[in-house]
Amino acid sequence: MFSTTLLLQLFCSVFILCITELHLLANEHSVDDLTRVVMYLCCLIMQVFINCHYGNEITYTSKKVHQATAFVNYPDMDIKTRKLLILFQQRTMVELKCFVASLLKIELSMETFVTIIKSSYSYFAVLRSMTN
Repeated sequence: MFSTTLLLQLFCSVFILCITELHLLANEHSVDDLTRVVMYLCCLIMQVFINCHYGNEITYTSKKVHQATAFVNYPDMDIKTRKLLILFQQRTMVELKCFVASLLKIELSMETFVTIIKSSYSYFAVLRSMTN
């Protein structure tokens, strides 16, 4: 439902991170301005982190649900419950993953967060070398 919006947000976040970092290093700032820019940068990073963290938690929890069904006491169950549990195990065998966009298959995970931070720093380095 929100895949296009989330994709746009991630791409814009990388761009805005680069510009904010460049602004932070390029201009002379008072302590008040420096505090505002650093706080804005932290808020922007947290915004991206929250999306990636909860996508990662969904994947991790889906793995744990499947593993937890293996430790159920089968002999104490009736036949109908055993069959339902086996069906549930088969359905939860494939882990859930949150994707930003179905076309590009960008998964929301901590690896994606690290990639976003690395790429924003790389683009920042390129912009910095162009301005010097």
